[in-house]
Amino acid sequence: TVEDHKLVTARLDQLLREDGATIDASYFCPHGPEDGCDCRKPGALLFRNAQHDHPEINLSRALYIGDRYRDIEPGIHLGGTGVLVPSPETPQSEIDVANARARVAPSLATALDWFLCTN
Repeated sequence: TVEDHKLVTARLDQLLREDGATIDASYFCPHGPEDGCDCRKPGALLFRNAQHDHPEINLSRALYIGDRYRDIEPGIHLGGTGVLVPSPETPQSEIDVANARARVAPSLATALDWFLCTN
């Protein structure tokens, strides 16, 4: 829910603040899968909104990580680097698609290392 998102965001902000870090912006789609909106992944509207709000963002040079193919698909369409980091719930079919169209990493740290070494 929108309320859950606000609570999670507040907690994340608190944890990051304790370590001296901040998040510049957060974007959230409140719609369900049946709504067919452009802001829900794999739609790219929220990414484009972020770029509009922060012109320094280059979507074609960004890293898109997720445990479902729909998480990385916008990045692929925007010309960025998509890396699937499977969880136990990630269907094998999505891993296969990611292997064909992007990359699959065993961990978030590995995905980040790959990205930093190539950019």
